[in-house]
Amino acid sequence: MNPFLRKENYKNIIIAQNAPYDIKAKLRDMGYNIIDSIKADFLYDSIAYHPDIVLHPLDDRNLFIAKNLFEEYKQILGKYNLNLIPTNREFRSEYPNYIGLNIGRVRDYYIHSKNTDSRAIEEFKKKGIKNIFVKQGYSKCSTLNIKENIIITSDRGIEKELKKYDEIEVYYIDPRGIELEGMEYGFIGGCGIMISEKDLILTGHTNNMRDSKLFHQILNKYEINVNYLSDKGIIDIGGFIVF
Repeated sequence: MNPFLRKENYKNIIIAQNAPYDIKAKLRDMGYNIIDSIKADFLYDSIAYHPDIVLHPLDDRNLFIAKNLFEEYKQILGKYNLNLIPTNREFRSEYPNYIGLNIGRVRDYYIHSKNTDSRAIEEFKKKGIKNIFVKQGYSKCSTLNIKENIIITSDRGIEKELKKYDEIEVYYIDPRGIELEGMEYGFIGGCGIMISEKDLILTGHTNNMRDSKLFHQILNKYEINVNYLSDKGIIDIGGFIVF
């Protein structure tokens, strides 16, 4: 199962600790148990709290964690029915030394760059999950799953590579208009997640997105309902991990 296509009965959600109050309040109203991320002091402020940098769900039960944050996350997540797996190497502040878990997923593939952590690669192989190699280090940040075989990306390189696979449908949207504090713009993957077969949550409205119309045309084509977590514009908060 793709861990970024969730079921309705999954009600634990890991979210950036510094995510806006209204987003967290809306999730609580929807019945979610909020689990705040831990700040990664070695990262720059724009992404220091982002779950999609230091965490990656292999599946429903197994969660990769950056080695240098493993013990802290173990204290928070140890009470849940999860198998926590540390990366083989510690993450560091210089790019690309902190993107070892920034891995996209589609069907039975994982989308990754040459900097993916070796422990993650080992575990994917054991599960029979095949790799799609791309140059984009922020593979998870750059992708949003809407169906098992359908993915939206804000990266042209990922789009080009995925188009080689007949079993995958890929759509490109311009990421400009997605807010990320301290940066020119953010990534589409950091803004939402499917919480059921037909329901997508987004951090905010898409009016400011360059490709807002195209984005909604894609969602409408596949009859995806959008649940906005805020009345403000869409922002990149490092995505969500739901289990």
